[in-house]
Amino acid sequence: MKNRSTGKCPFEVLYTKQSRLTFDLTSLPTTVDTNTKAEEMIEKIESLHKEVHDHLKETTQSHKRTADKKRRQAAFAKGDLVMIHLRKNRFPARTYSKLKDRQFGPFRVLKKFGDNAYKIELPADLHIHPVFNVADLKHYYAPDDFKLAS
Repeated sequence: MKNRSTGKCPFEVLYTKQSRLTFDLTSLPTTVDTNTKAEEMIEKIESLHKEVHDHLKETTQSHKRTADKKRRQAAFAKGDLVMIHLRKNRFPARTYSKLKDRQFGPFRVLKKFGDNAYKIELPADLHIHPVFNVADLKHYYAPDDFKLAS
């Protein structure tokens, strides 16, 4: 490679002759052959990627099957009565007791958000968020003489 300032290669300036590179010493083939090693490497990489992709797909399906075994699919309609499972983090600070009721309700379903969240009609003095996951809700089957307070 020629230097812009001198117009000559550094080797030529130092040794006063042109350098001979390895490709100057060997004759280049006249026909263009594809590199079989490169093709083998490409095939190996592609097969590895396909194998990993298939394995990930299989693992994902396996995890989904395992998760679906414990999934409870419940559907509530607007106006249905539900009981709420109250978790510790739903109570205001220092008001939770392990002796408190775990089920609270019944309350009416107001609105559905997506497949697994529902807005529930709660009393104003309760001070908890009115949207619950389907895992925290259970159908309430009222006795015949039950009347919901308005």
